[in-house]
Amino acid sequence: EPNDVDRAIEEFRKSLEIDPNHELTLQNLSAALSEKGDQKELSETLAKLKAVNPNNAAIKKLETPDQ
Repeated sequence: EPNDVDRAIEEFRKSLEIDPNHELTLQNLSAALSEKGDQKELSETLAKLKAVNPNNAAIKKLETPDQ
């Protein structure tokens, strides 16, 4: 089945309402936003992820998509 990116983003946002610094949720939300092509919110979410863990391995990949 195809990914339902919008629903995934909605669920990640709900999770972050409970714990705004949950690293894996921030990482997964960033990936979903990248897939959707929402660069503005992706930048904001990556900034939060960097604040939580600047060494998160996904950051570099998400900052330079398609590589």
